[in-house]
Formats: sequence, structure tokens, C-alpha cells
Amino acid sequence: WHLGIGNTDYWPTNRGFDYQYGHLGGWVDFYTHVYNEGLDWQRNGKSIREEGHATDLLTADAQRVIKGRDKDKPFFLYLAYNAPHSPLQIPPSDSGKNNGITSGNRKVYAEMVTQFDAGLGEILNTIEEQGVLNNTVIIFSSDNGGELSLGASNGALRGGKGEMFEGGTRVPGLIWWPGVVEGGRKMTQPIVVHDWLPTLLEAVSADNSAATDF
Repeated sequence: WHLGIGNTDYWPTNRGFDYQYGHLGGWVDFYTHVYNEGLDWQRNGKSIREEGHATDLLTADAQRVIKGRDKDKPFFLYLAYNAPHSPLQIPPSDSGKNNGITSGNRKVYAEMVTQFDAGLGEILNTIEEQGVLNNTVIIFSSDNGGELSLGASNGALRGGKGEMFEGGTRVPGLIWWPGVVEGGRKMTQPIVVHDWLPTLLEAVSADNSAATDF
């Protein structure tokens, strides 16, 4: 969430969301769910203590929400995994897919990415099982470029997280919308996060006049 933790007015359920689960700070320990020496794991504004890795818990809860939704209404799910943000912590099980990586930080980072990638696959499977995959707009993006000191790579782009070079500000963005967005297309027009809300509102034929009034 990372949009206000000290003031409850800024918590998700006070900003338009019907339900919230997970952490509110900019990062969280994947196993203890502690942020800056305090527990940061909530369900609808109430702190809870749960066993489990944050990535796996978020995946499971997203699946539960999708399955338990009101099937007569459209739904919006915003899932912000903590991975692969620091702290670098190896997932509960080794995928075996990154054994060729010799750098310690890079290996852990890659395993964290592999774990949440698998979680996304499980969520997509759930959406498909619910029969709405081809009627769902799915967006994947990142908030900033990778932190090089933690084992990330921004390819040929200069710099990384915390810098204004492209390595810090240019991030992946993928859209899935069968029958509307043609697969395999590459968009070259630069966009920023502010573009998402009015674009999505227009896509579902909702009033976006307030969203475009910045």
C-alpha cells in the first residue's frame, strides 16, 4: 500500500476499497510480518498474527477473494506483492530454476521473483476456473526500477531504484484483455501511473471526469 500507515484516514478501506489484507508499509519481513519493529499485517484495519510467507499468504487470499466474490457484479483486485523488495529472504522452498546463478544476492532475488511469478500463475488459474478469464483486464507493472545492490538487473538501462535515470523510472508494463488488446503488440508511447485510472474507467464505460481532473 505504502500510501499512509500512521493515519488511518489513508488506509485502503477508508480510501474506497471494500476489503484489505496484507501490509501497509513500504516493505515487510516475509516471515515475521514486521515493519520498522512493529507488526504490519492487517485484515480490514485490524492487526493479525499469521504463520506463513507473505508472498504465499497474499496469493492464497487473492484466490479466496476471487472465489468468494459476488458473481453477479464485476470485481477489482489490486494485489501488491512485497517481493522482490528487501529484505532479501529466501522463499520456503527452492524452485530449482535458478541454480545456475552464483551470486548470493542475485540467487535469492531470482527465487523471490520466481515465487511470486508462480503465485500469479495460480491466481490466473483461479480466474480461469471461475470462467471470467477472457472477460477480465489484467495489468502487471512495477513501481520502480530494480535495486542493483540487492541483485536486480535493469538490463541496458542506466541506474536503478532511487535514481531518475531510466533504470530507476522505466518499468515493465503488461496488459491482458482478450478480444480487445491484440497480443504481441508493443506500445512505445510513454505513460505514467496517473494514466491508469482514467484509462481503465473509460475502458469499462465509467465516468472518468474526476479522474482526469489533476
